[in-house]
Amino acid sequence: MSYEKKMLENLKMPPRKEVELALLKSLFNHNGVIKEFSAAEDIVEEIADDFGLKEEQRTAYLETIYKKENRVKILIITDLGEGTTS
Repeated sequence: MSYEKKMLENLKMPPRKEVELALLKSLFNHNGVIKEFSAAEDIVEEIADDFGLKEEQRTAYLETIYKKENRVKILIITDLGEGTTS
């Protein structure tokens, strides 16, 4: 299970589809204009209130982690030999 999925499950965050619908509803209520989308804005508080999010959920910090594993890339070269047509 990915880190992101585990965090979202632990915090019991609303499903993505529900959040998308809430955003559309908020856009409609604000005549399609949102000046800024940040934690201090009213629209963010409205959406959090609609979902009944607790303080822990409202202030959660989710990192995106990128890992690069030490893998060996294998390159296979086939020698057709001289005079061979393909």
